[in-house]
Amino acid sequence: MELLETLHIDETIFFYILNFIGLAVILRIILYRPLMRTLKKREDRIEKGLQLTEQVEDKMKKIEEDYEEKMKAAESKSQEIIEKAFEQSKKLREQELRKAQEDAQEIITKAEKRMEQDKEKIKNEVKQEMGEIIGTAVKKFVSEEVSEKGKQELVDKTIDDL
Repeated sequence: MELLETLHIDETIFFYILNFIGLAVILRIILYRPLMRTLKKREDRIEKGLQLTEQVEDKMKKIEEDYEEKMKAAESKSQEIIEKAFEQSKKLREQELRKAQEDAQEIITKAEKRMEQDKEKIKNEVKQEMGEIIGTAVKKFVSEEVSEKGKQELVDKTIDDL
């Protein structure tokens, strides 16, 4: 105690120190541990929230990638359908063109055939008329002694010469 007096320390300081240590122990048990548990729970909730947020972001990225992939597939399929439609349209147009050409050729062939028939008919009519004209002309020049058979031969020969 003499040391305490030489240092000018009061005896009550030991009681303060004991009170401080006791209070520190009590505060550690009553306040610090529950506070640390509460902080740990809060930290765990925040960590779970961050993990959940990360999972949601991953799912959103995956959904976005799936969406992009589906959009590309849909675009590709629509392009394929359009190309197929153009191809079918082209084939149909070519078929219609061929049919129209075939029909036109058939009409031309029929017209040529008809013209040939009309030409032959006109030729025969002209021969007939020429024969009659020549026959009449020959009658005038030739006497009536020439027989019908001779007249016909004369007409045919004249027509052939024409």
